[in-house]
Amino acid sequence: MKTIAIDYGTSNCAASFVNGGEPSLVELEPGSGLLPSVLWVPRSPIRNLVVPQGEVEKVAELLRAEQAEIQKKRLEQEVLVGKPINPSGLEKLSSESVLKMAWDSARRDAMQQVAEENKSEDLSAQLIRSSEVLLGTEAIRMHMDDPSLGYLIKSPKNFLAVDLFPEQIEFFVAITAVFLRYLKQTAEKALGVEADFVVLGRPVKYHGAGEFEPGALEIMRRAAGEAGINNFVFEYEPIAAAVAYEHQLAENKRVLVLDAGGGTTDVTLMQLGPDRKLKAERKADILSTSGERLGGTDLDVAFAKQFFGRAFGIGIMTKTGLPIPKSGILDALTITDIPAQTRFYGRAMAVELNEYLRDAVDKEPIKRLIEMKENHLAMRVNRSAELGKIALSDDEQVTISLDYFDNPLDIPVGRPELELNMTLYIEKIVLLMSDACSQVGVEPDEIFITGGTSKIPLMNRMVRARFPGVAIISGDNFGSVAKGLAIRAETIASAF
Repeated sequence: MKTIAIDYGTSNCAASFVNGGEPSLVELEPGSGLLPSVLWVPRSPIRNLVVPQGEVEKVAELLRAEQAEIQKKRLEQEVLVGKPINPSGLEKLSSESVLKMAWDSARRDAMQQVAEENKSEDLSAQLIRSSEVLLGTEAIRMHMDDPSLGYLIKSPKNFLAVDLFPEQIEFFVAITAVFLRYLKQTAEKALGVEADFVVLGRPVKYHGAGEFEPGALEIMRRAAGEAGINNFVFEYEPIAAAVAYEHQLAENKRVLVLDAGGGTTDVTLMQLGPDRKLKAERKADILSTSGERLGGTDLDVAFAKQFFGRAFGIGIMTKTGLPIPKSGILDALTITDIPAQTRFYGRAMAVELNEYLRDAVDKEPIKRLIEMKENHLAMRVNRSAELGKIALSDDEQVTISLDYFDNPLDIPVGRPELELNMTLYIEKIVLLMSDACSQVGVEPDEIFITGGTSKIPLMNRMVRARFPGVAIISGDNFGSVAKGLAIRAETIASAF
């Protein structure tokens, strides 16, 4: 039986299968086993868009002419200075690269023309199913090139367990199916055959309200069917992460597994080891679980509010001596909240922002806020916050440039400021770990941590402070769950 595993994550997706006894991630983007959980859809249906070859050749000719001009100038400089000058820019492009750039440019122009002809604002399941959507880095790039051409949807998994209207349920079924279909087909292409059995990861608790969790699983089931995944089971993501670590163990141990992901934080205290890893049913090995609908996307929003808030009007005074109301600004920065984003992009907010602009003593932040609304830049601002947070995992100080606004701004942020901002969040995570232990009255032999949020240096320090003397092992922060799911797929399938 041929098996694959799919980790439909909040921040990133991954697919995997066991190859030669070892779990292997599938390449989903050039050189990467991860696909950012981001989807771009045009504002009007575009399916199998045809770009006239003449347009591609016209753009390619312009690029080649530019290459030739650069080459000519470089040779002139070499003659003047008497030594070779390193080539750069377009001059280094191969013929294939020129054609790809020409195709992308012509395709973007054609999309813009279609969008201008049909200014539909109906973001629906039908639009998702009838359009040529983009995923991952390509989606982010398209949105950054021109936000007016389409919609960027980030971390759709975050919205599966919230109170959704029927049309919103259809919308998220369609989105989830797009991701699952791509992950399945790409994995099968790498495997060389169609998969007979699939394991899909799921969190212990979905991001959102617990009462809507059954709805989240139903969305996943329907999306799987739409994606052609019929023979599958769900597996808890922290169990998969534990199994990925268990694959390395030479002796049995009691391990506390922390999976601090993009949308949820899951903790599992579990018996792991060589005596147990071949069991298809692992419930008896789970000593306790704990979890919270808290993850990296929440930290991104908190980062944006804390460090970007003033750039968009928080703390700005009116002519009457009162501060500009925060509500509209916070709605703009809270991209994980559908009602908040609906309010910010609604017509009533346009009137309110004009009142802010009229009354503000310093008008530049309000102009940026208006520009964010008019040009649909909330996702891009959040992306800047996410990249800043990631950079501070390695660097003590970073400067985040909001250079895509008419009045650009550079915002310096230091790691101490970030850690002060995140202390309460990480305290909650450490409490979840303590809760898992207190449920059964035992401490772990080892701690295994994975997930993007686990890269934050403060996380390691606070976990070590709570569990002194316990070995802490860091896994593949973004691939452990997918690899563990692949191992589980093989184990479960072998029991059929």
